[in-house]
This record gives sequence, structure tokens and C-alpha cells, in this order.
Amino acid sequence: MDVLASYMQWYTQNPDSFVNRFNHKNDDEKLSMIMNKDGAIAKELEAIKNAYNHADICHFVKYDDLVANPKQEFEKIYKFMEEPYYPHYFENLQTLNLNGIKYDDTVVGSNMHKLFDGPVRKVYNPYIEKIPERIKQKYEHIRF
Repeated sequence: MDVLASYMQWYTQNPDSFVNRFNHKNDDEKLSMIMNKDGAIAKELEAIKNAYNHADICHFVKYDDLVANPKQEFEKIYKFMEEPYYPHYFENLQTLNLNGIKYDDTVVGSNMHKLFDGPVRKVYNPYIEKIPERIKQKYEHIRF
């Protein structure tokens, strides 16, 4: 539900979102589109499901664990990769910029991936309460 709420907040606040390019009338239709078998979220869920069959080459990180203790989760990732830990910073992150080329997500719509000031943390999203009941009933059982 957190992922659906995030998409919902994004397409509501950013009219140029790809979700708004399909003339869907309401949140139910928009969320159904991204959850259908060819939709953005459904494809990601299928990839995760398939990756569970290859646990020897895939390391899974739960979002709640990552935002609660990012250093510990990164240490687990490095251990899985059998690499020495490289210290990262987890506060006041900056947008990716390599050789003057900055991250740009405008192909899908503005602000899909934005950074918050301060430390990495979970932020409550009020859009979770706005998810249509039919969508909740259909998808709230999905857990990893």
C-alpha cells in the first residue's frame, strides 16, 4: 500500500506524470493501470517473485529495514557481495551527478524520485488513506 500511496501522491502532485497520460478518470483507474499485468508495479512484483528463485545471487532488502537502519542494511549488502564495507553517508543526500550529468526522471514525469533533507527515514504518506477501497481489497495481501 505504501508503494501505491507513493505513486498516487506523485501523479496527483505532478500533472506530467506518465500515469496521467492515459486519460483515466480517477484514482481507481490509474492505480489499476499500474497494477495490471503490464503495469509499472506489476512488472516489478513479477521480477521480485522470480528473484526469490535465485536467492543465491539476489539479496533482498526490506524498505522498512533500510530506512530504520541504513548502515546495518548496507553492511549486509556488502557482506552478501563479499566486498569490504565502504562507508556511506545517510543524511542530506544529494541528487546523483556524475561528470556534470545529473539524474533526470522527466521521461516518466517530474519528481518521481526526490530526496528529502535530513537523515534517511520513513515519512508518513497521507495518500495511503486515499487509496480506493476496491484497490486495497485487491492488493493489500501482497507481502514480501
